[in-house]
Amino acid sequence: MGNISLSRLELRLYREEEIDVKGGRESKAWMVMGGGEGMGNCSVDGGDGDKWQEVELERLWRVSESEFQFRTYQGQFLTCDGYKNSVSATAETPSRTETFYIERNSNSRVHLKLKSGIYLQASIGNQLTADYPGTPAWDDNAATFEMTIVANNLHGDYQLANGYGHDKAKDILKTHRNSFITVEDFDFLYRHGINAVRIPVGWWIAYDPNPPAPFIGGSLERLDNAFSWAQAYNIKCIIDLHAAPGSQNGMEHSASRDGSTGWPMSPDYISQTLTVIEFPSFQIMKDGHFKLVVVSVPDTCRTPTLLGHDKWHVHLFFISSNTLETHHSCFDDVSTKLAYAKHPALLGIELLNEPSVAGVPLDLLVSYYKQGYQIVRKHSSTAYVIVCQRIGIADPLELYQANIGSTNIVLDLHYYNLFDTFFVNMSTVDNIKFIYNSRETQLQALNSANGPLVFIGEWVNEWNVTNGSQKDYQDFGRAQLEVYNAASFGWSYWTLKNDRKHWDFEWNIRNGFLQLGRSPDVKISNILALLGTTCICFFLHGIL
Repeated sequence: MGNISLSRLELRLYREEEIDVKGGRESKAWMVMGGGEGMGNCSVDGGDGDKWQEVELERLWRVSESEFQFRTYQGQFLTCDGYKNSVSATAETPSRTETFYIERNSNSRVHLKLKSGIYLQASIGNQLTADYPGTPAWDDNAATFEMTIVANNLHGDYQLANGYGHDKAKDILKTHRNSFITVEDFDFLYRHGINAVRIPVGWWIAYDPNPPAPFIGGSLERLDNAFSWAQAYNIKCIIDLHAAPGSQNGMEHSASRDGSTGWPMSPDYISQTLTVIEFPSFQIMKDGHFKLVVVSVPDTCRTPTLLGHDKWHVHLFFISSNTLETHHSCFDDVSTKLAYAKHPALLGIELLNEPSVAGVPLDLLVSYYKQGYQIVRKHSSTAYVIVCQRIGIADPLELYQANIGSTNIVLDLHYYNLFDTFFVNMSTVDNIKFIYNSRETQLQALNSANGPLVFIGEWVNEWNVTNGSQKDYQDFGRAQLEVYNAASFGWSYWTLKNDRKHWDFEWNIRNGFLQLGRSPDVKISNILALLGTTCICFFLHGIL
């Protein structure tokens, strides 16, 4: 499908893509006019230019290996009611009439077909219609289009699971999860003075082991492992909600399907996110013998959540080959798998990672943070509640002034000398000066303000400097450590392990590019075990 690297064909072929579709009737091209306000039809523009004429971008949603849905930038989906009907961009949600087959050949040309088998064509009347007679060939005809992938930037959990399909994605993730982060990594953290891990999770963990499609179960088991390993090494854990329903920033690490930010647009998404913080009910298989299912909660027993409760009302189904026995009761501290609020390794809950300043209004975010704070406080009076600053151009003081909660509130700031044109041409010296002149000044102001504790929740020993020497990296890392150690709640390195070596904390330490020294503030680490490309970050915490 378009210009796709054959070296990663299987993974990249099925991603949610931005596409450029061109019609093949002489100089005509299929153009999506956009939905709403009388602009919902798909017309064919008869220009005087090349035979293949560029048209407006769209986003492609994969349903199966050959079935797809087209979403415009305005958010509507292409739809067609059947034979002899035209295609329009008017559907708000996709279903059968918004699903099209894509047939492809080897040179980026495609045919588009309804589920009924009728092919679409660029009609004489400048419409995209479902009435091509028979089966088109691959020559220049009204039913042959060219599709080019013009962006392929999303490589997250959603794309991995949706692209490979459930069974293969499950196998891939199982292999990855079993080998990428292990107890040996916690031993590494312990030996290097790291005293906590930050564990980002996706919203679908609340539905483990059978999360909504296309997500793959198993993340809850990994969270359990991390808590167990952490406890064994006297390491604390922060649970970080890294991906909210609908995506809070349109990025792959928040499981956005196509780059859109849907979380703030839907009250249902926000309500669902609060439910994830509450974690009302789910199922767990234990030891292969019985399934623990929360089925009802009388007034005498409280609702189980991610944070847990002292008592839960449950049914235990004891499963054998011949019998099924049901036992019904309330009992204390059923399982640490279900109760994190009382777990000795729990340090805090981060309510949402990196909400976008461009997509998430401040008043909506503050309302969510206040509700999330209250949920955490129902189950723990001591767990830190961490709120993340909006990414983009946002003043961290906006959350200082929000009065989110009264005790153990932490503000998470992410410091990267990357992702902005401001840093592109900076030299080694310029980058280091920026750490001292800008970052340190801001931290000093925040530390002295009457508000939350300050947490540099993500940073990395990487920059836009090309061909930097080992000493350059050591100097840059030393400057960051010196400044970020002063944060009142500490810092967190992104990430423990990574295929890019300077983003890999273990690689940096083992190869001498990052030198922790003997700072008394070096105490906490951060583990990202949620996403398809599982990573670990580090958190240095000056409070414990």
